[in-house]
Parts: sequence; structure tokens; C-alpha cells
Amino acid sequence: MVKYFIDHYQVKFFLTGSASFYLKNLFTESLAGRKYIFGLFPLTFKEFLSFKDSPLKIPENPRDITRPQFESISLLSDEYLRFGGFPGVVLKTSVEEKERSLDEVFTSFYQSEVLQLGDFRKNEIVRDLMLLLAQRVGSKLNVQKISRELGITRPTRYEYLAFLEGTFFVKMIRPLTRRKNSEIRKSPKIYLYDSGLANRLAKLDEAAIFENSIFQNLRQKVRSLTMERKTVSRSTSF
Repeated sequence: MVKYFIDHYQVKFFLTGSASFYLKNLFTESLAGRKYIFGLFPLTFKEFLSFKDSPLKIPENPRDITRPQFESISLLSDEYLRFGGFPGVVLKTSVEEKERSLDEVFTSFYQSEVLQLGDFRKNEIVRDLMLLLAQRVGSKLNVQKISRELGITRPTRYEYLAFLEGTFFVKMIRPLTRRKNSEIRKSPKIYLYDSGLANRLAKLDEAAIFENSIFQNLRQKVRSLTMERKTVSRSTSF
């Protein structure tokens, strides 16, 4: 239907959330040349400071940070680690409001992505898997153990994990190695796309939350560098 309206009526659509996953994975017809896909992720710490209207400017060289700057950054960093980078959460002013907003993020994801889009036979198993993955942030993922705990088969396990990655709930990072076979065999580490959501779901220790936040910020940086390289590649090819 989307393709029909685009081709015949020049209608523009903005498809978000589950619709974006549907666009990439479930359409039987290609929308090549008719679509642009944008990945919007939780705020980086730099963006977080902007949303907080903070006058702080983090120096490029960490050695240039003064003691007053460090103390101010530390307070804001603690808030960022605890509650994450969802804009709606960042803009809330009280702890109770932030916690309720994080609960709403999880509930909305489960209802819109899992219940409406996933079409799984046992939705409660997917929910249990999400909670188990949150508890294992920063750890190597033992998929066999998770399968036993949830009572699911190997194909079902991979189906659920692929879905949760495709809908930007988790990301599995495999170890860096020169041998592709070794990379595939070794267990990946698991991260959530937002440290605040991970902390809210699992009450993780500070080390795990810090590591997840590092992933959250590096992922954005890597993505930006990748896009810059693609832009340069296109410009030099003309």
C-alpha cells in the first residue's frame, strides 16, 4: 500500500519504530529509490549535555579538564549513567518521573514491537529473554544456557535474538580476531542500546553500566565515521 501511494499520488510517509523494521525485513516489494532510512539512537553524553542546557564544554584533551569542570561533569555523568539518553527521560526533572518514563519505554517497546510486530507464539518468553539479556550486559552471552533457562530450541533462540537486534533493543558484539571462523565460534558480548534502560531493568553494578554506556557512545561515533567515509567515497567517485 505504501508503494502504491508513493508511485501514484506522490505521498510521503514517515514510518517509525516497528514500521522501520517492517520496512527493512517484511515488505514483499522493494522500495528501492523511494525510501531513506535513518537510525535514531539514544543521546550520547555530549548530546545529553546539550539537552540539559549545560554550559560545560568537554576539552578534546582530558588533561585540560580543570577540577571544577571535573566535579560538574561527574555529577552529570552519574545522572547519564543511571538514567541513560532517551530524550524524554533526560528532560524529566525528578527521579520518579525518569523511572516512570523508563518503565514506559520498556512497556511501549514490548507492546508495539513484540506483541504487534513479532507474531511470536509465546510472547512471555520473549519478555523473559529481554530481562535475562539486561542482566548479562557486558558479559559473554552463553546462548546454550539461556536456551535451557527459557526452555526454547536453538532455532527459536536465534529467531528471538535476531528480532531484538533488528528492533534496536540489544546489540551483540563479537570478539575482534583476524580469523572469521574464530570470531563466529566465540561468544559475543551483549549490550543494550541505552544504559538507563539496562539499569532500570536489571539494577546492574556500576562497572556494567559504565561499560554499556561506553558501547552506547562508541556505537554512535563509529556510525558517524562510517557515514563520513561513505560520503567521501561518493564524492570522489563522481
